[in-house]
Amino acid sequence: PYLTRCMAVMAGAVERIFSRYNIKVWEWSPTRCFVAVASHEALGLALLSGVWIACYRYHPFERVLPMLPLSFANAYLRGLSWSARRTRKLPTALVIRVNPERLLVSGAESYVIRKCIAPITIPLKIYLAVCISAFFE
Repeated sequence: PYLTRCMAVMAGAVERIFSRYNIKVWEWSPTRCFVAVASHEALGLALLSGVWIACYRYHPFERVLPMLPLSFANAYLRGLSWSARRTRKLPTALVIRVNPERLLVSGAESYVIRKCIAPITIPLKIYLAVCISAFFE
């Protein structure tokens, strides 16, 4: 029952959005539907990897840490010590190429950043997926 209710809410939201922008998905060919879903997922993977790489390289939270309240700084430092404990037993071949602690922390940083910008990126990915799939009409 809960899953059915969630699906009904999502279907209603999708129907409202698509009717607002006059997107008639039921008229699409199966190829266009596949291309829309595949391009949406590819854009999501590109965003994931791009933000993660940027966080690994530029350390965004370390730059804003002095401006945050002390409780945030303490939580960040606890997270760093947690990641240090978790990455001690990694193979040396991996440790030589990347800093495993930094990789783990940058993954968490990218997650936070992507969740903060999700209200912008999700509609943008849907719009771009619809535009890309239009070439397969």
